[in-house]
Amino acid sequence: MKFHESSEFIKNLDSYLFNPNASASSYLKTNKSRIPLVFRSCNKTLYRGVFLSDEERKLLDVGKFRFDRVTSWTKDLSIAESFLRDAKYKIQNKKNVPVVLKKNFQVNDIIIDIDAYVQFYGEKKLLEMGFDDLNIDSAMKEKEVLVMPIVIKRAEYKAI
Repeated sequence: MKFHESSEFIKNLDSYLFNPNASASSYLKTNKSRIPLVFRSCNKTLYRGVFLSDEERKLLDVGKFRFDRVTSWTKDLSIAESFLRDAKYKIQNKKNVPVVLKKNFQVNDIIIDIDAYVQFYGEKKLLEMGFDDLNIDSAMKEKEVLVMPIVIKRAEYKAI
């Protein structure tokens, strides 16, 4: 059986999609080299909506902003922007500035292009493999790509 079709891989990816947690992200990060390159290559610009404090924005400006954990980015700018418009997140982060990060990543930075994975297998096959149908729907809509913990030295961004 291929690693990216194994029950352990599916359990951890499904778990991460449902509720990003340290255990699942650690498993995916540790085993990323076992995931075929076709699911780790993404030559598209990726976007991530974040709420930044003034200090974090200064770190971004000088190339020292850091994500200490696995993060999820999207291939679709409008998805990142809609996250920032979500009232629930706006209320939680009312003191911070909503920002969309825009970045091209190297293959070594990418754990898995979930969008490519879902497109390759299709919804029916993923259900047969054991994925939760709500996670599949979410992955299809959000066009997610999981990225390693990184320091962002260069990224374009715009405040929303």
